[in-house]
Amino acid sequence: MEDDQTIQIVRYARGTLSQGELQAEISAFLEASKNDGKLQEQVEAIGVPPDDIARQTESLEISQSQGITDQEIQIIIQGVSVAIKLWTDVILPWIRRRKGGNAVGQQQ
Repeated sequence: MEDDQTIQIVRYARGTLSQGELQAEISAFLEASKNDGKLQEQVEAIGVPPDDIARQTESLEISQSQGITDQEIQIIIQGVSVAIKLWTDVILPWIRRRKGGNAVGQQQ
């Protein structure tokens, strides 16, 4: 898997989870993926080997920096383009299944 040096900033309407709660859910995903064969299969399906999940999730940063309203959450994805697919195709749906469809709002 080759790294590229992209930085993508994606904004979502704020859902029911705070910035800290969302970061905690990403950490929970990382823990769950260590022993959950179904999650490992989903991750492998997008081209991420299970032993690379931790490195890919390190590329995700949740912020509410300047220019972001209280009603928005910003996801900064750095370093590797596959981290974008990991977030949109696996982690975000996993969080929404666990915490409800409105845990993270729609992409802006």
